[in-house]
Amino acid sequence: GHGAMSMDDMVKDMRNRFVVAAIFSVPILLWSPIGRDVLGFEVAAPLGLRDDVWMLLLSLPVIFYSSFIFFDGAVRALKARTLDMMVLVAAGSFSSSDTSARQKSDDSTSVGRKCLDAKVDFPDPEGPTRTTSDRCGNLSVI
Repeated sequence: GHGAMSMDDMVKDMRNRFVVAAIFSVPILLWSPIGRDVLGFEVAAPLGLRDDVWMLLLSLPVIFYSSFIFFDGAVRALKARTLDMMVLVAAGSFSSSDTSARQKSDDSTSVGRKCLDAKVDFPDPEGPTRTTSDRCGNLSVI
């Protein structure tokens, strides 16, 4: 954490973490569906990797370096048996990074209508409420 740092050192550390996150966000954006479909970015991911794997590799420094202060604070809060903003931010950071690795590929099939842009399966209201793919979650229509 920043407990033993002076205010100037803490500001420099947070600025450096932000700069790393900002720098990595540019290529992450370019290889994302927004970069491909909206911005028209057509360069293949390096080393023959799929776009989602490449974006996962690019996001690791952001998650583990830039967001470390939140994970560290969350661990300390949970050890103290309390919930605070560090726990909230750490949970949000981790869950948002986790979903990119679990996005479904275009070749998966399901029962119901497929929302191609968001890569989410919506069940047909007249049919079953479970998808046939075991790689995606279940969505119930109420």
